[in-house]
Order: sequence, then C-alpha cells, then structure tokens
Amino acid sequence: MKVFVLLIVVLLFVLWKKYQKQLKDHQRQDTGPSTGSAANPQARELLPCSVCGVHADKASLGLNAQGQYVCANHHQSGA
Repeated sequence: MKVFVLLIVVLLFVLWKKYQKQLKDHQRQDTGPSTGSAANPQARELLPCSVCGVHADKASLGLNAQGQYVCANHHQSGA
C-alpha cells in the first residue's frame, strides 16, 4: 500500500511539472520577446495629441510649429 501511494505521489509530481512547463511555453509564445521598442520592433508607441489628448500611434502623429505631437486632424488644420 505504501508503494502504491508513493507511486501516485511521484506520478502526480511528474504530471504537475509537465503541466508547468507547458504553461510556461504557452505564455512565452503569447507574449513573444520582452516588451519594449528595442526588444520588440513591432511595439507601437502611443502618444497623446497635444490639442485634444487622444492617444494615437507615434507614426500617425505629426509635429506642429511648436514641436508638439498632434493628431492628423489638428496637423491638417494647423493647430
């Protein structure tokens, strides 16, 4: 009986370790490399428009005469 209980405990431990490894691998695939613009070139930097405050991708924002980032609507209107 003791041997049977010991085998069950060992089996549960092995299954638990295997599950932990699968979970860790799955999380690594979901998140990819660490976040940040240097490690992840596809990471987008969101900045607020200096006029209306709406956040947009830095690539879609323009600079106004004062050197502040503004959304496309305010960039066209010259605000």
